[in-house]
This record gives sequence, structure tokens and C-alpha cells, in this order.
Amino acid sequence: AGDLPFFQHGMDSRGTILVADDNEALRSLLTSILTREGYRTVEADDGASAIRLLGEEEIDAAVIDVRLGADDGVEVSHELRRLRPGLPIALMSGSIEASEAQQRGADLTDLFLAKPFALEAAVAIVRQMLDQD
Repeated sequence: AGDLPFFQHGMDSRGTILVADDNEALRSLLTSILTREGYRTVEADDGASAIRLLGEEEIDAAVIDVRLGADDGVEVSHELRRLRPGLPIALMSGSIEASEAQQRGADLTDLFLAKPFALEAAVAIVRQMLDQD
């Protein structure tokens, strides 16, 4: 984990989105749809990569899986927000509900995507995070 080749998609964009998920197929699908919608994306397959990318890239928002391989996506979201206060974050999970994520310490300002989700819902969440209606 953490040894993904560095991917950048989209150059002139509406914003840069960090997509952090250990499921390569879902991560690729999500980055593809966001790129098609005009966003630049960077990908991480674990918490350390997500944190590293935040330091290397101008990230405007993040979409993070609650179960990020061996890492806890909620804890990763706390670290990202500690490093970049106010960073818009959407958590996603197929195994827990938003209320459980909040019980585990997710910020009440974080948005939540329950898997499986429609790709349009993911785009809508990103637009909402960046106030691009």
C-alpha cells in the first residue's frame, strides 16, 4: 500500500479532489467521473499517501473511504483537517452509516456517501463541497 504510481488527471479544472480508497476499481471509477466533470484528481490507496499528497498538492476537497485499507478513514480525515483547517471532506462507506461515522469521531461538517452510490451523487457532493451548484 502507498506505492501507487502518482496519478494526476485533468489540468485546467474546477478544483483538485483527493480520492482516497483502497478499492482500486472504485477509486478509478470515481476519479474518471470527476475528471469528466472537469475536476483534477489525485489518488491515494492508504492514509499515509493521502496525508503526503495533501502536503504536495493544492487539494480543494477530499473524498475518503472510512475503511482505507489498514487505516481508519475517520482518523485520516482528522489529520487532513489538522494540516489544512477547513478542508471540505466527504467520507464514504459501504459498511457503516453516517451516524456511526459521527460516533467514531467524524466531523459533523463532513459529508457522507453510503456505498453503493450513484456516480451523480458523488459529483453532487463534490460540487456541494466546493459551492459549485
